[in-house]
Amino acid sequence: MRKTVMRKLWMPASILLLGMLAGGLLLWTKRINEKERMNYMTDDAIMHMQMHTVTFHLHLDELIAGQAGIEMRDLRGDLDRTVVLIDAILHGGEAEHGVVLAALTGPEARRQAEKTKALLLQFRKTADEHLQGSGRPAISTAVDRRFEELYRKIFVEAHALEKIVDAEKVRIQAKSRSLFVGILAVWALVVGVFTLGLSYKEARRRAADKALHEANERLEAQAGELREHREHLAEIVGKRTEELKAANESLSHEIAEHMCTEEVLMESRDHLRRLSKNILSAQETERRRIARELHDQLGQDLTLMKLQVRAIQREVREEREPVREDCEDVLQSLDPAIENVRRISRPQPGSP
Repeated sequence: MRKTVMRKLWMPASILLLGMLAGGLLLWTKRINEKERMNYMTDDAIMHMQMHTVTFHLHLDELIAGQAGIEMRDLRGDLDRTVVLIDAILHGGEAEHGVVLAALTGPEARRQAEKTKALLLQFRKTADEHLQGSGRPAISTAVDRRFEELYRKIFVEAHALEKIVDAEKVRIQAKSRSLFVGILAVWALVVGVFTLGLSYKEARRRAADKALHEANERLEAQAGELREHREHLAEIVGKRTEELKAANESLSHEIAEHMCTEEVLMESRDHLRRLSKNILSAQETERRRIARELHDQLGQDLTLMKLQVRAIQREVREEREPVREDCEDVLQSLDPAIENVRRISRPQPGSP
């Protein structure tokens, strides 16, 4: 059962895995593109920072040279925009043209950005010292040298920061390529396994179709045999039905004959019952007649004999005691005999 479930689920699982890999590839590609876009925008911000610094330096030189049309407000605006840009690069925020930067994450890039910011703040402070008074610069050789030195250092550190950002871009691109190749290899492996699985499944399907076709042919052959057996069986059943029908008819005739015989037997039984009743009635009548005659004749004879014996007993003298005793014995024997005659001649209970 477990193998059956695995065979049913491997294809949906493979498709799900392909979808997950594709989704992961798209998400990772989006993330890498976002990082590259941020790196490019950071490069643009660094370039704009350098441009504002150069613009400030040029305008400051023009202002020192006495060129008309340059305002101190514009000079300070360029320098302030430079500080805003380095803050946006370092901590994230809005840069030029409404572009929103993400904060730097690499520790080396953050250290370099903080160093550049420190130089910019010193540069702005030195520029303020350079622009003392009512807008006319106070010429100081020491301040000027320091101003130029900070200017060069800013460009050096900005260039170093730009290299770090470019290196991060290269690292991200290499990582993205490696990851893309890895995901592509895994994807190709999964697709290959999926293709092999489909090929295996197709081969199994063809084998199953072939087996099914052969089984269908065998079933058709068996169905033909079954049809022949069914026809033969139907023929046998028809013959057997005719035989059973004939036997049923014969049995019906026999049953009818048995019923007629049973009616005759019942009539004979009733006749015998009536005849037996008549015989019993005749026997009882004869028995009563015999009992009545026995009672009348034998009873009278025994009673007469009893009277005669008692008369003889009275006439025998006392000295002939044995004869008297014999008479008494005869009398005692005659009483049960008389009683038996009465009992025999008496009708029996339940007799008709």
